[in-house]
Amino acid sequence: MEEEPNKLSARRVLDDVKIALERLDKESEEREIRITWYATIAMLRTSFEVLKKVDAKRSELIDKTVSDQWHRVKEQKEDNSIFWEFIKRERELLVHQYEMSADLEFAPLALVEDAAAELVYDDDGELYLQDFFTICDGYFIGHDGRDLSREGYNWVDQRVKEIETVLL
Repeated sequence: MEEEPNKLSARRVLDDVKIALERLDKESEEREIRITWYATIAMLRTSFEVLKKVDAKRSELIDKTVSDQWHRVKEQKEDNSIFWEFIKRERELLVHQYEMSADLEFAPLALVEDAAAELVYDDDGELYLQDFFTICDGYFIGHDGRDLSREGYNWVDQRVKEIETVLL
């Protein structure tokens, strides 16, 4: 598969994050969920790093735009808490301790529905077990990790889109 020559490297990473997020919603095996979770977190952090360290080298205008973005992210930490308190924090837990702040647990639910609002059953006719990624500590305690991952994706996506507009 040939890549688009003007496509930002950070966008390529985000394309993979999108696939990982879809897999997180579909996986039912605890180990597969954990591995996909770690991959998602690592790629979210990587996408922003690639924007700063790879894509910024494409032109002075992109470099300046990325530098301005990074300055705003550092100066406005509360407005960018999804980066500081989720993406960066979870990646550090992964890399330095091979841990996550989310508690992965399984519990049967009476109403597990798919996108068509129909109950979801496994091959044996049993209701699917619903997995939860409740964040157990830190800034986002009590939030679902998958929701935060999607929010993190959207946060990085907005920064990449800002750079993409410079390319047009």
